[in-house]
Amino acid sequence: MTAIYLDGHASTPIAPEALDAMCRQAGRPGNPHAAHAAGASAAAAVEHGRSLVAALICAEPTEIVLTSGATEANNLAILGFARALRQSGSKKTTIVTSAIDHPSVLGPAEHLKREGFRHVSVPVGRDGLIDRHAFASAVRDAAVVSIGLANGEIGTIQPIGELTEVAHAAGAVVHCDATQAAGRIPVDAFALDVDALSLSSHKMYGPPGIGALFVSSAAPVQPEPLFVGGGQERGRRPGTVPTMLVAGFGAAARLAAERLAQDAEHGERLRRSFLDALDRAATGWSLSLESGSRLPGSLNLRFEGVDGDSLVDQLAGTVDFATGSACASGKVEPSHVLRAIGLSEDEARCAIRLYFHRYLDEEAAVRAAVLLASAAKRFRLVAGEVVQ
Repeated sequence: MTAIYLDGHASTPIAPEALDAMCRQAGRPGNPHAAHAAGASAAAAVEHGRSLVAALICAEPTEIVLTSGATEANNLAILGFARALRQSGSKKTTIVTSAIDHPSVLGPAEHLKREGFRHVSVPVGRDGLIDRHAFASAVRDAAVVSIGLANGEIGTIQPIGELTEVAHAAGAVVHCDATQAAGRIPVDAFALDVDALSLSSHKMYGPPGIGALFVSSAAPVQPEPLFVGGGQERGRRPGTVPTMLVAGFGAAARLAAERLAQDAEHGERLRRSFLDALDRAATGWSLSLESGSRLPGSLNLRFEGVDGDSLVDQLAGTVDFATGSACASGKVEPSHVLRAIGLSEDEARCAIRLYFHRYLDEEAAVRAAVLLASAAKRFRLVAGEVVQ
């Protein structure tokens, strides 16, 4: 029997429509940067895919830089803007992120310390929302501000438009990591007024290995390329653009735009069914985030006294899901996101994250709840612990 897949925050199943678009392109040779007919055909396919990605976030195709994924897009934005600002003569040296941002945002911010920049990580409250007072203080001398629109562990949605207004008033360039949000909630780059915004194909039912960075035509500077050796993507990202992946990305973006409300309703319905079933089957569990604005279909919970990684191992091949733990130097550390919202180290180690995706049905969601409840009970029996 196929495992019940609940790890859509890490990667979603590929949409049949995206796969079809890729297969159609796979049989057509041609470098999209070549001058011959095959190259022109590939270039047309790339531009079509680019336009579909742009449409998803209400941007212009010329504002879309195709990348290998959101990690590269985040690095291009943060490193690229910081270096471009310095070259323009800016004396500002502060990079601002939030405490719950993805490592691909926190990493480049930390890396810039080697180049004389300072990294300030703004705290969040128990609801996962950025502390407004601390944010306003942090951005006063900021060069670049980078904030995730939606969190991939707890699903929190930040008020990016309001935060951007504060950051711009202080003269900062603003980047938004919309990896978890695009295709799941409405994302309008123009309305958010950000200077850059990152996207990932495989978080919206497209193929992995392709992403994008929206760079506003109104941005005060353009990000410096991360590497050199070609003039592709208007000189902003050298390297041959993978036509087949762009075709799949574009098809996934178009489908996400068409199904936005439908997918959101479906995810929430399955989430409710799962929680109802869990209520009937299990004791000693709680939500990691009790309230606040969050992504539809997103869920983070913990079974009291039950190690999350042990549940993952116990249900491997039956229910696929994840914890928020990260391996660093051979040691498994509890999620920095859960610690940031106030969970203890032990509580964070018990947490698991789930995402109820487009192709999951209600029967599978209910069955997953029952299987998780049984696995938690087995863990407690082995540990000699009973939770009332």
